[in-house]
Amino acid sequence: MNNFFGHVCFGMRFIFLLGFFCMIAPTCMGASPRVVVSLAPLKSLVDDLMTGIGTSSLLVQEENSGHDFRLRPSHLRYLEKADLVVWIGPDMEGFLVPFARHSPHKMFTITQIEGIEPLPQRHVCHHHDTSRPHSHHDAVDPHVWLSINNMKHFVKALSLSLQERDAAHHHQYKKNEEELLQKLSNLQEDITKTLSPHKEKPFFVFHDSYQYFENEYGLGPSHHLVLDPEQGLSLKRLRELKEQTEESPGACLIADASIGKGRIEKMAATLGLKATLVDPLGFDRRSKRPRSYEQTLMALAKNFQACLSPSAPQLP
Repeated sequence: MNNFFGHVCFGMRFIFLLGFFCMIAPTCMGASPRVVVSLAPLKSLVDDLMTGIGTSSLLVQEENSGHDFRLRPSHLRYLEKADLVVWIGPDMEGFLVPFARHSPHKMFTITQIEGIEPLPQRHVCHHHDTSRPHSHHDAVDPHVWLSINNMKHFVKALSLSLQERDAAHHHQYKKNEEELLQKLSNLQEDITKTLSPHKEKPFFVFHDSYQYFENEYGLGPSHHLVLDPEQGLSLKRLRELKEQTEESPGACLIADASIGKGRIEKMAATLGLKATLVDPLGFDRRSKRPRSYEQTLMALAKNFQACLSPSAPQLP
């Protein structure tokens, strides 16, 4: 009888300890790592890797532009619960720098991945507001997600990191990785076919954010309107741009939709350009949810195709 109660007590202690360790170890008993992703273009890639295991959480929601996002105490509590925080790096999400210093072991920094080829910033804006998520005082262009080649390296590195954190789902991560890499290769082929007739055509961009996309598909040369998207055009810059537009009659203007249709229409009319609005962050403003990475990149390719076509339509 004593042996019976002894075994029962041992079993209860074991169950209690197992439950305790499951609370402090997120991958216990097959639970997936808690992954927080900074920006929408990265979320679907992370979720594809975690198919059948779990899903990631998006930090910067639709109503908050990546350009003016500020961390609140609620966001910090959210980050503290994460096992892994996927971000591009301090050049893009400056708002995460203080947290990254506080919890470096949680950060998965894309620009530090082996194989990623960050491009130097072509036009540097000399301001030093480190609280902003998107400053250009450094020499690296942070828009790395616009290169599918870079995202392939990201997928491989993140898959390996997730396998190390969650060995119970090792085979599922590998399977998801292979399928996602094939999907990215197919997307790359489709975009190449879409844009191949439009190589080396000059065009204008509101803000120099697309050089990864331009380089990958042989687009351009491009001419930027402003260095900082919050700034307007000076008279000197306006004269320079008018000279450039005269050299490229019929050229179009690619501009981020978040800048505002009215503002873009005014600049395009002043310079005699046809404008096309794009959404490189991949937000569907009707559903208030992020699009998939494939939808985002293919939509961008279609926007460039429309803009660079001889009969490019006026801004809708």
